[in-house]
Amino acid sequence: MTPVHSQLLETLEELGSGDLEKFKHALLHTKMKEGLPKIPKDQVETADKDEIVKLMVEIYGQRCVEVTEDILEMMNRTDLVGKLSERSSVSKGKTHRPYQHFVDKYQLQLTDRVSHMDPILDRLLDRGVLQREAYDTIRALPTSQKKMRELYCGCLQAGSGNRVQS
Repeated sequence: MTPVHSQLLETLEELGSGDLEKFKHALLHTKMKEGLPKIPKDQVETADKDEIVKLMVEIYGQRCVEVTEDILEMMNRTDLVGKLSERSSVSKGKTHRPYQHFVDKYQLQLTDRVSHMDPILDRLLDRGVLQREAYDTIRALPTSQKKMRELYCGCLQAGSGNRVQS
């Protein structure tokens, strides 16, 4: 479990069942900041606290703390925003490596080794991670390496924590 995962889980553990439902509702129905996708409804509705945290870390990467803080502020749970901010700043002082999304960590290997991009692009389109225009643009590129670079640099916005363009 990554430090970010632990911090978010500790925060969500402090929500009662009613507040957890409000959090999930906000996660589904709040307009996310630019570049952040929505988590698919069917994955959130039945998710427990741990599953929600896993989804948020996977989809929002390093920005999952920011998303959580925004939702908690909308819920008027500034007490939890303060605790989460405190937990985040304490962990940043430690010597552990910050959370790094799989795609960021293995960008070069993925670009070199992935040879069949079309099934990946199909899945990303199906899940709403890619818009049709980006999907068509990337599919039109001649090589898997060019497709992967365009996906990574154009849509996944590497290094900024923005996993996807909207």
